[in-house]
Amino acid sequence: MEQTYFSVVGPTAVGKTSLALLLAAELAKMVGSKRAHVISADSRQVYRGLETLTGADIPQEFNPAADERLPYAFFDDGKILLHGISIIEPDEEWSVAHFKELAGAVISLAREKNEPVVIVGGTGLYHRHLFSDDEELIIPPDSVLREKAEKLSAAELRDWLSQVDNDRLAAMNESDRNNPRRLVRSLEIAHSLQSRGQMKKSTSQSTPRDNIKHIYIGLKLSAEDLKEKIADRVLQRVAHGAEDEVAELLSRSENRKLPAFSTLGVRELAAHLEGELETTACLQLWSRREFSYAKRQITWWKKQQDITWFDVGTSDWQTQALKFAKIQIGLP
Repeated sequence: MEQTYFSVVGPTAVGKTSLALLLAAELAKMVGSKRAHVISADSRQVYRGLETLTGADIPQEFNPAADERLPYAFFDDGKILLHGISIIEPDEEWSVAHFKELAGAVISLAREKNEPVVIVGGTGLYHRHLFSDDEELIIPPDSVLREKAEKLSAAELRDWLSQVDNDRLAAMNESDRNNPRRLVRSLEIAHSLQSRGQMKKSTSQSTPRDNIKHIYIGLKLSAEDLKEKIADRVLQRVAHGAEDEVAELLSRSENRKLPAFSTLGVRELAAHLEGELETTACLQLWSRREFSYAKRQITWWKKQQDITWFDVGTSDWQTQALKFAKIQIGLP
């Protein structure tokens, strides 16, 4: 039997989480289920202690919960289970493979009870690889390789990768080619495949399973309105304690190469706390980085061909999105 799952995607600050929660509740009503699941596909909202900074929108009525059948804790309001938020410490490892483990367990549990699942978040590769069987995703970290790579610049890492798998390097976009963390991961994959004689060209696409119907709902907003919303959200995060979260992060770890330290806002607030940036400059810089990230997200998603877009600047966009979802699951 074909299973239908929805992904809510788009740039930061467009209201993806609020739609996902609404969609999950409506889908539960449509299929006659008592519960629904929302899975966060965000590589930074997984960290405990950074909920405000990362915009992990956990409604007040949701309480922490656990289930022995699931590998990670979640939040529950009695009707919706919210997964993938505030589940690991900032110094713990997290990857698309971990996300697939979490999501796979949730989906298996939901399928048993005919409970709908909605995936939401800004990390595009999590959505794209969720239903794929790509062996590259389960290649473990290589501690020896990472120790060596830690001393190298991005240019030196690119040179290393070109010697191991130049096709993989050529397939990377400019952002990834300048991202040491992604270069190191590419080196791990290339070395692992090379050791097994399975070298192949990397691809950002994946093949879904035949019995899965994966529907993408995209949210968009004009550049001017998006920029304004991002600036407002930065102010709200500071007002609700984002600076305290960064101060705690800095006090707990001196290793600023951890992925948690690349979270948007950490660099700016750290500089402010250390006296290098005044408040206004800190907020402006953080907002600019958030907006630049949003533009990269938009560019990435525009290349995907199977997304139905809804403009959140229109008055009836939620109604239209829910109507679209209803049609997708075969209801009149």
